[in-house]
Amino acid sequence: MDYKVNYYEIEILSPTTVTSGDKIPSFQVVVEGKKAYIIDIMKMIKANKKALSLVETFDFNSNQSFLDRLKIERIDYKSYIKYELDYVGSTNRIREINEIMKTAGRPYIPGSSIKGAARSMLSRALNKEDIYLRSLDNSVKNKKKSEVCDDRAEEELFGSPNYSPFRFLNISDTDVVDASNLELCDIKVLNVCNGKAKWFAGRENIEDKKRAVSIHTEALKRGTKLKGKISSGFIKYFKENSFTGIKNIDIVIDYVSKLKKEVYSYISSEIEFYEKYNNGELTDVLNFYKKLRDMKLADNEFILQVGFSTGYKPKSVIRNIDNKFIQQLKVVSKGRIYEDMFPKTRRLVYKNGKIEAPLGWIKVTLR
Repeated sequence: MDYKVNYYEIEILSPTTVTSGDKIPSFQVVVEGKKAYIIDIMKMIKANKKALSLVETFDFNSNQSFLDRLKIERIDYKSYIKYELDYVGSTNRIREINEIMKTAGRPYIPGSSIKGAARSMLSRALNKEDIYLRSLDNSVKNKKKSEVCDDRAEEELFGSPNYSPFRFLNISDTDVVDASNLELCDIKVLNVCNGKAKWFAGRENIEDKKRAVSIHTEALKRGTKLKGKISSGFIKYFKENSFTGIKNIDIVIDYVSKLKKEVYSYISSEIEFYEKYNNGELTDVLNFYKKLRDMKLADNEFILQVGFSTGYKPKSVIRNIDNKFIQQLKVVSKGRIYEDMFPKTRRLVYKNGKIEAPLGWIKVTLR
C-alpha cells in the first residue's frame, strides 16, 4: 500500500485570514498611532466603575473617538490590553473586527480551508465544466438554488462523499502562532462601474477610496510561517481496482503540478482584469500578481489563495464565465449578480493610503 506523509510549511504572501464568525465589537478596540489595541473590557469594568457607564452611553457613531473619551474620563486603557495589532488603515472609527480562527488566543489556518481551496483548483483541472453547466441548466429549469446545482455536479464527478477521491488527501490544521503575527486589515471593495474602478461606499460607489466602506479583519502578516501535515495514500490500490467505486481518482495524483497549472491560469486572468481597470490606484495589486506569476517554484512548492474575502473565482470550478453563465447564475444565486460582468468586485487591503494587495495568498512547501 502506498502511503505518504509530508510536513508542510506555509509562508504568508499577502494578509491571510480564516475568520471564526466571531466579531470584536467597537468598544473593545482602541486605535492610537499605528496600533489597534484589543481591550479586556470586563477587566476594565470591574476595575473602574466609570468604564461601564462609558461603554453603555458612548455613541460610537459620533465624531468623538472612544480614545478621546477614555482620556477625558481618565481611564488608562493600557492597563487592560489583551493584545495589539499593527494598523495603518483609513479610519480610526472601527465598528467591528472579524476575528481570525484561534485556539487559546493563538491564530492558525484550518486544514479544511487549505483543502477546500485546493479542491476547487483540482476540480478545475478535470476539465469537466460541462457537468457543472448542465447541472446549472437543470437548476434553472427546476428553480433550484446554486447549492443544489453544485451538489449534483459534485456527485456526478466524484460520487457520494464516502467515495470522493479527496478522501485520500488529508491536510491538518497548521500549528498555532503567536498573536504578534497578526495585523488589523482595512479592506475596501473595488466595484467596476461603467468600465471604471470605483469603491463601494454603501448607497453609492465613489472614486475616493479612503472614504469607502471599510471591512476590518484580523489577518496573519506577510512573512508569517506556519507548519502542518499532508498525508495521501492507498491511491494506487484504488486506481487499479475499479470495483471500489472511487471516481476520477487521478485528480489527487501529482496534485502539486495540477495545482500550479490551475493557479497560474487564475493569476493570469486576474492580471488581465487589473491591467484593464487600473486607474493608477491598482498598480501595487497588479505588480503583486505579476510577481506571483513569475515566482520560480520548486517541484515541492505551490501557491494558493485561501480564506476570507478572496472572492468567487478561486472557489469556482468554472474557468470561462460567459454571458449565458451569468444569466443562469442570476436565477439560482442568493447574492446580487450583475448582467454585464461577473464577478465585478474585488476585496483589497488598504494600507498607508494605498491599495496594497488581495487577501489570502500563501506559498506551501512540502518537506
